[in-house]
Amino acid sequence: MSVPSPIETWVQRIRRLTPVVVDGGYDADHNEVVIVTESGVVNLPEPQEGSEVIVKTATENEINTVAPPGVVIDDVGQEISSDQWQSLYFAADDEQWYLINQLGDAVEGGERPVFEVSDLIAPEQIDRGDSYDVSFDIENTGGRGRDEITLSLDDDVLETTSDVTLDADGTDTITFEGIEATQRPGDYTLTVETPDSSDTVGIEIERPPSNVQVTSLEAPSDADAGDTIHVQAELTNEGSAKDNVGVEFITPAGVQESTEDDFGFLEVREYTFEYTAEDVVSVADLTVETPNDSDTLGVSINYGDPAVSVESLTAPAEADIGDEITVEADLLNVGQGGDDLGVSLLADDETLDTTTLDLDQDEETTVTFEYEVDLAGGTFDLAVETDADRRSQEIFVAFPPTETELSNLDVPDSVPFEDSATATADVTNIGDPADDLLVEFTIDGDVLNSTTVDLDFDETETVSFTFTADMLEQEITVGFETDDDSVSQLVDITFDDPFVTTSDYDAPVSVEIGQTRTFAATLENIGKDGQDIPVGLFADEGTSDEQVLESESLDIDGGGIVEQSFEHTIELDPGEYTVGIFTPHASSTQALTVDTPPTEILVDSFEIPDAIEQDDDFEATAEITNIGEEATGLSVDLIADEGTGSEVVLDEQTVGLDFDESKEVVFEATAELDIGSREIGVFTDDDSEVRTVEIVEDGSSFDVTITDADVN
Repeated sequence: MSVPSPIETWVQRIRRLTPVVVDGGYDADHNEVVIVTESGVVNLPEPQEGSEVIVKTATENEINTVAPPGVVIDDVGQEISSDQWQSLYFAADDEQWYLINQLGDAVEGGERPVFEVSDLIAPEQIDRGDSYDVSFDIENTGGRGRDEITLSLDDDVLETTSDVTLDADGTDTITFEGIEATQRPGDYTLTVETPDSSDTVGIEIERPPSNVQVTSLEAPSDADAGDTIHVQAELTNEGSAKDNVGVEFITPAGVQESTEDDFGFLEVREYTFEYTAEDVVSVADLTVETPNDSDTLGVSINYGDPAVSVESLTAPAEADIGDEITVEADLLNVGQGGDDLGVSLLADDETLDTTTLDLDQDEETTVTFEYEVDLAGGTFDLAVETDADRRSQEIFVAFPPTETELSNLDVPDSVPFEDSATATADVTNIGDPADDLLVEFTIDGDVLNSTTVDLDFDETETVSFTFTADMLEQEITVGFETDDDSVSQLVDITFDDPFVTTSDYDAPVSVEIGQTRTFAATLENIGKDGQDIPVGLFADEGTSDEQVLESESLDIDGGGIVEQSFEHTIELDPGEYTVGIFTPHASSTQALTVDTPPTEILVDSFEIPDAIEQDDDFEATAEITNIGEEATGLSVDLIADEGTGSEVVLDEQTVGLDFDESKEVVFEATAELDIGSREIGVFTDDDSEVRTVEIVEDGSSFDVTITDADVN
């Protein structure tokens, strides 16, 4: 293609210009452009920012004008940054790029850029009012350069750019971000185009969900404390219709008013809210809020007296009993200045500490309280309070360990014997809540009954027990006990007749048959005076029959004490007994084991002739009794003394005997003894009985039988 001439015509065909930068440029092969100037040849390298010259229109005279360094060529151009060249322009027609020097010569510079658009990406649907991104690919099928790119939605141009420069055959992905969908709901065509190409996609702008906006909010700029302020609000639904849209009017004290209304699409509603300026603030922030929007305006409040606002409160959220905590509050006097203005620290409306301050109008200060926690435990409303305002926060004081206290014991001072009475007491938990807390009812320290209670912190429950006054005492101690505490009270037992109790019983725990032992006890008449009161010693073997071992009658005055004892020889059968001393009203007992004594064989009723002829056979008898433990194989001997110091066994018998059993033993023997008086006896291991018998010559004997003689 030839260079156009004359230059005026050619310039009018220029579609775009490209930067010309000192020391650089391009030739027809896109490597270098050589420019002829008055001063010679200048090489232009890669274009750089800051040295661009743009021409909207041109004439031959303008082109031939020499522009010194730093001079703006025209009203759209930028400064030239070198004095080695003057009015240098890149220009292009439909096919080629050209460089125009100050003499108006046009030098062919190469093929112009051609941007092809493809792969346009955008959301298919978008809510009205939302933002979206659009991206697409471009490819330069011409020479190196830049081109203008336009993004439009139907006939509305959304974005344009001419800042994209590509080499020949170069590609890039372009993204337009944050495009706001301001068009009305409907179907649209999104188009991206260059001078040589375009691409389109469909996009649907949808009606957004309900979107109720606070489009207007009006109220007086100031008011006196206590005045009623009218607040006007206008709300517009910029989205789909919706029923029961919540609208809240919020003051410094919180939500003062709330309502629900139905809104159609683009429907406008007006509201009037009233606020009484009772909050202690210098500026009352009044807010109207919907689920989608809110608006706030401030109303200055005027005060005639001091009004100290508690602006903020700083305190720990948790503490243990005994902790030293710091509570700080920022105060602002939004009213008139004043002296000795009171400030208090409270917990659940109980005053913990107070102080006073002098504050001018609009003066700020910080008050600090140091407090040793002595609250019992739980969650408390910790507050700093002035005459005009209060601010609070919750503080949790850790419960101490579970601990019960007993109080308010109620029981009669006296109870007739065998009558019933009821005792009550209050149980309070002063620690951590707990279930199944044990409470025991005692008399004289012995647990008679118990129950369990479930108690929260500082909770009290009354427990009661009914008892019968059948104790053999003039006075008893009635009480309640827990793991942590106890309460008790003395109660008198009253008697209308003599009443003899037993105590301090002293008796053996085991005895053998036949032994004599002492059984003793202390008798006390805790009733009226009494005469001929029967007292006895008894034994019970566990059957319905009791054996009275000893007894007597006593006279005992009321309040009198007698030391009673019985001496008794045991004649009970072997076995286990309960033996004790009794009165008509009481008894003291103890287990007694009656044992059989060791085997002991007694000899009795020994009978033998008083004279026996020498070498004659004779017979002797004796009664053998076992007064001890049963035994068998017992040896019973008939023994004679020969008079020379030696003994001879005339006969030997073996017997078996139960306890207390007697048996007659018969001895048959021959009198092979010297003539004369001889001692003959019956012997066991434990006893013996001896007789003197005359041994005579044959034919000279006579019959004499000695029985029960006390001879040893």
